[in-house]
Amino acid sequence: MGEYLDRWLASTRDSVKPVTWENYARNVRLHIAPALGKVKLAKLQPHHVQALYDEKRLHLSPATVQLIHGVLSSALQQALMWRLVRENVAAPTKRPKMRREEIKPLSADEAKRLLAAASEAGDRHEALYVLALTTGARIGELVALRWTDLDLEAGTLRIERTRSAAKDGPTFTTPKGGKARNANECDRSLAIHHSTSSIKCSVMSNGYVERPASIEAA
Repeated sequence: MGEYLDRWLASTRDSVKPVTWENYARNVRLHIAPALGKVKLAKLQPHHVQALYDEKRLHLSPATVQLIHGVLSSALQQALMWRLVRENVAAPTKRPKMRREEIKPLSADEAKRLLAAASEAGDRHEALYVLALTTGARIGELVALRWTDLDLEAGTLRIERTRSAAKDGPTFTTPKGGKARNANECDRSLAIHHSTSSIKCSVMSNGYVERPASIEAA
């Protein structure tokens, strides 16, 4: 298994996002290879995999065990596609159930108080807060925005990429789901940005930078 897992990781490196690949490699290195690395791929059975999950659930969260399963199952599914095995032996195993916590978004009143506090404090990120509340964009998508993503006349925002913190440094990839989308509720944030801030903010290849408002964005 150890040799096969190395081969599988190498085959996936260029087909997934860097952060996703690092998650694969981390789970293989820390959890899967130490437990199953010496078992021959052709000899791997569901009980081997189940023993791994049962041991991990004693000191890891259900979510982490599910992640380990996801990585191992993907590796074994690829082995099945390569006709190295006859079945994905991770499929019939039992994993701990995840308790999905209910998302509790801010109420309208809480959102108003947040924006009022940011405005009163002169917070330079006020426009970012407005965008987050009105567009539903993720943090990685917000900090990956460029001036070219804005249509000032139409008051629309095009979300085309997200910023991820990979081992080799920040990377910019497609948003979750793989598709760009429009966010049409950015009029207020643009107004706030231009009327109350003395700086313009832009995310470039080296991250979030600021510059005087008198300097035009590239």
